[in-house]
Amino acid sequence: MINAIWSMVFKSLRRNASRNALQASLIFFSAFAMAYFAQFLAGVTRNYTDNLVHLASGDMFIASAIAPEDAENLFEREYEFLNIPQDVIERIQALPFVTEVHPRIDHQVRVSLPEDTLVSGLSAFDPTLEPKLVRNFSFNEGRMINNDAYEVIVPSDLARRYQISVGNSLPMLARTSTKKMNLVNFEVVGIFETNSLSAWFNNYMYTSVSAARSLINDPTIVTRLNIHIQDADNKDEALDGVSAIINENLASASVPAALTWWEDGAEFFTSLVFGIEAGFFIIVGVICTILACSMGLATIIGVIERTKEIATLGALGAPPAKIRKIFIMESVLLSDLSSLLGVGVAAIAFMITLKYGIPITNPELQGFLGASKFYPAFDIAGFIVPFLICKLVTANVSFLVATKACKRPITEALADR
Repeated sequence: MINAIWSMVFKSLRRNASRNALQASLIFFSAFAMAYFAQFLAGVTRNYTDNLVHLASGDMFIASAIAPEDAENLFEREYEFLNIPQDVIERIQALPFVTEVHPRIDHQVRVSLPEDTLVSGLSAFDPTLEPKLVRNFSFNEGRMINNDAYEVIVPSDLARRYQISVGNSLPMLARTSTKKMNLVNFEVVGIFETNSLSAWFNNYMYTSVSAARSLINDPTIVTRLNIHIQDADNKDEALDGVSAIINENLASASVPAALTWWEDGAEFFTSLVFGIEAGFFIIVGVICTILACSMGLATIIGVIERTKEIATLGALGAPPAKIRKIFIMESVLLSDLSSLLGVGVAAIAFMITLKYGIPITNPELQGFLGASKFYPAFDIAGFIVPFLICKLVTANVSFLVATKACKRPITEALADR
């Protein structure tokens, strides 16, 4: 009995191939669109909005500002070096509300390559001590840098563009604290992907603090202090204490210090995150609703077109349950094959997009997202749910329409046609 029903299902699919093609195409497109958009939604959440929250919470940055009329900045950085001895850092660490202090060195360098000279940023920090920063990019090759070695990890886009591989030696030319030039060879020990928040990561190579200080020829040089506080409500008290210590340390220096908060935008970033995610959820929800309604309409049309066949089977004495089973199995089988194909193509498109990214050419959008490319993120539910939606919509709609058609006399069905 079951084999006979399946035989009728396959014969019907072949016999109505041209009529089923439209419905199959629509289901394929629906499954593809829903699965692919789901990965984009995950990409927005994980690669952008989550990191906005992390970076906007409890960090204070201190940098020295350069006066254009007083000095020439060879590498067009917005700040000069800060000479901060360890005892000053310890005093800041001892302040109320301050939980962590991480010296940072962000420094422009020139990398001498065989056929080109690359001007890039060099960022020195200890990744094991700054977990917030570690979450904003992923290492896909190499190892963590040693704190006292002339080693560097380069971003993947620079590695591809200039054919840089692990094990290569990169000669870096940098200005020292006395405005002389210093040339040091750094070994490439890793390549990292920068698929997250900021385009800043796409332009910076990473090394250890010790190596960067040796490059600058000053053991007390930093360009920025990354200060974590207990709570955003304590920022004013912490700012006053840090300002007093920094100004005291720089009393005889010619370069002024500028203290800035990333926390100032925390409430805005929180609202922005909610708005971005809500907007994408609404967009994806509207798209899924439209596609689901379209699938339901296509299924209704497909079954109604065959009311004569349904009524004929009923008039010949076929049990209504058997008729419903045939048409439901036919619709579900068509839906399963089409949606599986759509989800499969979406998975291939996702992997391609994940590898190469989607370039963002609009400067305003680049600045808004802080990235030059958009990357999706893997969401297994985004591949399963579209298949289930297609299956449930076609099964329920075909059941309702076929049930109603089974109750109509053959003369009425013929009159409608």
